[in-house]
Amino acid sequence: TRCSIDIEKLVKRLKDEKVEGIILDLRGNGGGSLEEVRRMTGFFTGRGPVVQVKNHQGRVEVKDSSHRAPIYDGPLVVLIDKTSASASEILAGALQDYNRAVIVGDSSTFGKGTVQQPMELRKMMPFMEDARRAGVLKPTIQKFYRVAGSTTQLKGVESDIVLPSLLDAFEVGEKYLDHALPHDNIRRAPGLKPLDRDNLFMAELKQNSDRRVKACQDFNYTDQDAKRMVDRRNRNTVSLNKELRKKELNEAEERRKLRNIERNKRFGKLAESDMKIYRFYRLDLEDVKRETLVEIDRDKINSSYMRKAKDDLKDLDDTPEWPSGLDPVKRESIQILADLVEATKRADIAGAVQNNNG
Repeated sequence: TRCSIDIEKLVKRLKDEKVEGIILDLRGNGGGSLEEVRRMTGFFTGRGPVVQVKNHQGRVEVKDSSHRAPIYDGPLVVLIDKTSASASEILAGALQDYNRAVIVGDSSTFGKGTVQQPMELRKMMPFMEDARRAGVLKPTIQKFYRVAGSTTQLKGVESDIVLPSLLDAFEVGEKYLDHALPHDNIRRAPGLKPLDRDNLFMAELKQNSDRRVKACQDFNYTDQDAKRMVDRRNRNTVSLNKELRKKELNEAEERRKLRNIERNKRFGKLAESDMKIYRFYRLDLEDVKRETLVEIDRDKINSSYMRKAKDDLKDLDDTPEWPSGLDPVKRESIQILADLVEATKRADIAGAVQNNNG
C-alpha cells in the first residue's frame, strides 16, 4: 500500500471532523519514497514546488506537488528529532519554507540530503570465477535541496521551537559521519510562493513554550541527563576503580528511584487533570469509514497512575508510562498547537472586524 494514500484518508477524515489543528509527528521517521512525500506535502500546501534534486552532472530538477489545492489549510505543527531523515526532512523542510507549519522538537533533523544507488559489480566483472562474490557499491547519485535553496545535507531542518532532548546530547547526524558531502545552497525554486510568516505568530509561541518548558519537571530531568552525557563524553574516560564504579552506579539507581517516586505522584494528578481536559478518539484506517469515531476509555488509559499514586513507595521500582500516552514533547506540542489555534482565531476576528469597519 502507498503511505500517501493512507495519510490522505486520515487527513480528509480529520477535516470532516472539523479539527482546529493537526500535529504531524515525524520523530524517528527515517524517510522513504520521494514520490510519496511530494504527494503528502501537497495535502497541506497545494500545487507548487516541493524539493529540488541535483544529479551527478549538476543538473537541477524541481519536483512539484500535483495537488491543485490543499486538503487541510488550518494550523499545523510538525514534530521532528535527530532521527528524522531523508524524505521526512523534505516534507518538514517544504512545510517550513512555505511558512505552512511550526517545526518543533530537537535542534535539527538528521541531515541526510543525498541519494545512493546500489551497483552490482558482477555486471562489470563477467569473467570473475564467482561473480556473486564481486560485491556491491552504493555511489551517491543525487543531492536534495529545499525549495528555498538550502540542501538538507548536514544541516537538516532546524526547529522553530527547540525542546530539551537527549538525542541532542549525542553525535547523531550526517555531519558526524566520515566523508559526508558538504552543505551548500542553490537558487530558490521557481514558483515558490510562501505564506506570510507572521501568521505563525512565532514570537508568541516561543515565549509561551519557553515558560512551560522551564516549569516542566520532565524537561528538567532531560536537561540534567543531557548535561551528564555531554560531560561523560568530554571526559572520554571510564574509571576502572571498582569502588568508584559501584558508587556511580548506586547514585544512578538512587536517582532513578527518586524520579520514579516523584513521577508516580505527579502522574496520578496529571492523569486526573487529563480526564477533565481531554477526550481521546481512535482514528486508524479501519475507523475512517465509521460514521462516528470511537472514544477511547480514559479510565483504562490512566487507571494505572491512580493506583500507583497510592502504592507503597518501596514498590515503585519501574519507570511509569506517560499519562494519557502523552510524552513531554507530545504534551508540549499540543500546547503549542493550541496557542497557534488561539492566535489564528484572534487574527481572523480582528481581520473581520477591520473589514466591517472599513
